[in-house]
Amino acid sequence: MPAAVDQAAFRIIQESLTNVVRHAATAHATARVTRQAGMLTVEVSDDGPATSVPPDGNGIRGMRERARAVGGTVHVSVREPSGLVVRADLPLADRRVQ
Repeated sequence: MPAAVDQAAFRIIQESLTNVVRHAATAHATARVTRQAGMLTVEVSDDGPATSVPPDGNGIRGMRERARAVGGTVHVSVREPSGLVVRADLPLADRRVQ
């Protein structure tokens, strides 16, 4: 795995878990990392009380910038019935937008 992708994945997980501790009002979070078809997918979810996606703050913006730096994306969505999911798709080949 490219070092830049490894670092981006680590920092996205770290920031997602920090957000759970600071904002989710829950004691439960799940982090999942999968590698498939040239893509590393990182997903962190919680079962907190959120029922809508929060506005982009520095944490979410920073995760998106880290993903974009390696040609990937970050999506934040609501988990049913409540909670949030942060999903980052990071290509294992260099697909950065110049």
